[in-house]
Amino acid sequence: MGSKILVVDNHPLVLKLIANLLEKSGHEVRIAEDGLSALDILKSYASDIIFVDLVMPNISGEKLCRIIRNMPHLQGYSLSYFQPSPQRRSLISRPWGRMPASPRGV
Repeated sequence: MGSKILVVDNHPLVLKLIANLLEKSGHEVRIAEDGLSALDILKSYASDIIFVDLVMPNISGEKLCRIIRNMPHLQGYSLSYFQPSPQRRSLISRPWGRMPASPRGV
């Protein structure tokens, strides 16, 4: 089996896309829609890797990363953060039928 991964993002489509890709690669994935939900999950879920969106409501991804780094039981976890550019964020928000092709992907 692959790694245990937590993905934190407030955009449902991004969460679904990343979770599906990771699960198809054999990883166990949990998702959280914001930093507060992520902290609740991390109370009982020992994740190997945590992917965090930097731009989120309630607790920003940057603040969430600082909180996680200061929690003794979460020391040694791999944290990776991402921040879609405004152009890519607007592409993700468009209806499926109107999404333009992008050579770099979305």
